[in-house]
This record gives sequence, structure tokens and C-alpha cells, in this order.
Amino acid sequence: MIPEDVFPYLNKMARAVISGEHNGIHDFEFGLDLILEGLEKRLPIG
Repeated sequence: MIPEDVFPYLNKMARAVISGEHNGIHDFEFGLDLILEGLEKRLPIG
């Protein structure tokens, strides 16, 4: 339902998810690590 001519990258990603080629775990873990590292840097030391 995502028009390939309007959203080519999103269309390709949706097809990869539907076919099982991509499950998003790596992207989720990468994003979570970025958030946690950023929060850790804001914590007071000691």
C-alpha cells in the first residue's frame, strides 16, 4: 500500500519486513544503545 514511486525507500523496507529479510532487531538495539549512552552521559558522576 506504500506507493513505490512516492516512497521508494519505505516501500523497499516494508517489502523486506514482510518477506522476513529484515526484522528490525539490529536497528532497535542500535537506537536503544544511542539513547542509553546519551542518558548515561547526563548522569552525575559519583
